Amino acid sequence: MDLVPKLELSRLAAHMKVDHQVKKLDGATMFQVILFSLLNSNRLSLRVMEAFYHQTSFQQIADLDKGATTRFNSIRDRICTMPSGYFEKMFYRVYDRFAGCLATSKQAKLLRFDSTMVAVSAKLLEWGMRVGKSKDKKQLKFTIGLKGLLPESVHLFSSQQALSEDIALRQATLSSAHSQESVVVFDRGLQARSTFCELADCRPDEEPISFVCRMKDKVKHRIVAGRLKEEYEDENIGIESDHWVDLYAKGKRIRHPFRLIVARIKKKNTTITFLTNIDTLTALEVAAIYEQRWAIEAAAAAVFFKFLKQELNLSHLVCREENGIKVMVYMTLIAAILLIVYKEKNQINSYKIANIRFVQELEMEVIKQIVLLCGGDLGKLYEKFK
Repeated sequence: MDLVPKLELSRLAAHMKVDHQVKKLDGATMFQVILFSLLNSNRLSLRVMEAFYHQTSFQQIADLDKGATTRFNSIRDRICTMPSGYFEKMFYRVYDRFAGCLATSKQAKLLRFDSTMVAVSAKLLEWGMRVGKSKDKKQLKFTIGLKGLLPESVHLFSSQQALSEDIALRQATLSSAHSQESVVVFDRGLQARSTFCELADCRPDEEPISFVCRMKDKVKHRIVAGRLKEEYEDENIGIESDHWVDLYAKGKRIRHPFRLIVARIKKKNTTITFLTNIDTLTALEVAAIYEQRWAIEAAAAAVFFKFLKQELNLSHLVCREENGIKVMVYMTLIAAILLIVYKEKNQINSYKIANIRFVQELEMEVIKQIVLLCGGDLGKLYEKFK
């Protein structure tokens, strides 16, 4: 909790006028009760948050007034009406606090986007995407940007068109912040030629977005220029071709040339085609960037969404309004960052075990504070919260 101090929460709340005409469930307290509940419950609900709010341990952490009480419907109303931008800003502040402290220099440069779907009963969610031809289910799409091991952005999609990764990945990529050193890495979900051009365009006062994308084999193209022959082989990969090419969309040549690389995976004796707008790296280095994506996914991203859904309740919507869902998503990712950092720093292999140990240590810290507060006499604690 010291890493997200209440003073910082209160200052941001005052700046954004989060607590206007609110006496009890202010922004800082809501932040803390949601985070505390996410970390302590494997089946989150509004009533669970109400129960945690009344716990002595939470009231000690949140420094609440003696005898503070609330109701689950009050918590729900605050989640649905508090500006989600408050939680968004806190998410970015928490990310900035930990960015770069875990990943290697190579991993820290890679930005990859992946999506997951959350389905609920159509009776509970009037808006959202259809699930096939079913009229009983609605679903939402969360596209999360991952840099190294940490989530650095999130986008909520509810329109039917956003089922296409060409639409969801485009919007997520173009609306995210990009440093000059970062490289966006896509799988074959994004293939729209217009999006490649948008990434490569030099915008006013901004650099093009560097990217590496896996393409379908035998993509239609016209060779513009070849590359100088550099390192074309190592023990794992051989480069079969490396050219700057023009691509085609609907039979017409698009306005930007791109670099098309065909690599052979020696172990499997199969070829993979890459598209990039990066000219400063060798073909092997470009292939290695995509290989790092695979390595990261095998180690973390393959289980990241499972971790969010099973350990942090992402798949269970405690409220159905769009603003409330955004609030809970940002809080879920804040909790995820804290747990990922804790997991890596303590060399724990399992997210579940990391969560258990994290909560146990949090409880021990609370107990220490209670003991200090009471001077060793627990009767004073009961007197305070009688």
